Amino acid sequence: MIRSSVPRRILVWLVGSAAVGLLIALPDSGPRLFSFSRTHGPSLVDLLGMVVAVVAWLPVVWLIWRHRSALRDPAGRLSAGLAVAGVILLTVTIRGDLGLW
Repeated sequence: MIRSSVPRRILVWLVGSAAVGLLIALPDSGPRLFSFSRTHGPSLVDLLGMVVAVVAWLPVVWLIWRHRSALRDPAGRLSAGLAVAGVILLTVTIRGDLGLW
C-alpha cells in the first residue's frame, strides 16, 4: 500500500495520462462538439480524454502549488518558463490552424 501522498499523486497522474493516451489514440469520426478554430475541435471521445487529462493532472498541480517555493531556484524558474512557453505555443498552433507544425 502506498502511504505517502506524493507517490499516490504521481501514480494517479501516470494512470490518468496512460488512459488519456489510449482515449486520444482511438479512431474517432464523430462530429465536433465545439470548435477551437476552423480545423480543431473535440469530438465526444476527445472531450472525454481532455476531461480525464485535467483530472489526472490535478494532483500534480496541487503538489506543485504546495511546493511552490522550489520554483524560486533557477531550475524551477526554467521549468515554469518552459511550461508557459508550451502553453503559448499550443494555443498559437491551435488558434492559427498550423496543423502538424
